[in-house]
Amino acid sequence: MTLLGFPREIGLRRQLCNTREDFDSYIQTLNGKASCYTSLYCFNRMHPERSWKPDPESVVIDRAWWDFDTTEDKGMDVVRRDVHTLISRLSGDIRVVATGRGFHVHELFNEAVMGLAIAKHIDRYQRRMGRDLP
Repeated sequence: MTLLGFPREIGLRRQLCNTREDFDSYIQTLNGKASCYTSLYCFNRMHPERSWKPDPESVVIDRAWWDFDTTEDKGMDVVRRDVHTLISRLSGDIRVVATGRGFHVHELFNEAVMGLAIAKHIDRYQRRMGRDLP
């Protein structure tokens, strides 16, 4: 399983990124100067009518994920506790990434699924696993 498939979108304006080399160049250009943004998922094909955009129906969803950030009310101790609680509820290949203000937790699927229709089921699963976590 590749964790970084292409094409995907990068930047706040969702610019299309087709290769790892383009992605690395984006990171090198902004890293340390501004926040770097990328879509969580890649796509299998371009839109049939808008050839400059990915086809949302071809989105490849290979993970569920959660974003834990500190706030004025909740410090890093609360965030770490919540991340620990979530991880205890998950199974399989779990990846945790430090983000500076908190953590992203990724639960990688054994097999990727494709298309927007499945997204609502994954959203429901993510909400169920994260329930009661501030």
